[in-house]
Amino acid sequence: MKQKFLEMLRLLASGVDPFTGEMLPSESVVNKPEFIRSMFTLIEEFGDRPKRKNKSRSGGVAPRDLDALRERNISNGRPPRSHFPWNIEEKIELERLFSAGVQISAIAEKFERSNISIIAQLQALELISREESVALSKIVS
Repeated sequence: MKQKFLEMLRLLASGVDPFTGEMLPSESVVNKPEFIRSMFTLIEEFGDRPKRKNKSRSGGVAPRDLDALRERNISNGRPPRSHFPWNIEEKIELERLFSAGVQISAIAEKFERSNISIIAQLQALELISREESVALSKIVS
């Protein structure tokens, strides 16, 4: 239980929704320096400091955990990379594809994620507004 709590704090401190793995909007309170410092203070207080040396490129989640999540997603009928954290390379590629006019469904297929996940990330990257996000969600669902 303690490890799960600490992992949730780490994800929040990194600006990631601990339940979906999606980046939280830049204007979110969790992206304010005071909040981030508070999260790391809590992590330190509970006796478990983040290990920066071994941090993977997948947002700090161990590869074996991602493999297990991928298998669970597939067995539950979800896209294989559903709820995976986004890395910087994926965000850059998402922006490139969206700017090039590639359809949301094609982008979702390429990234092995849901249409809604793609829309949420586009909004998080401020490539679309909240209103556009809501409208797109109704169209592609």
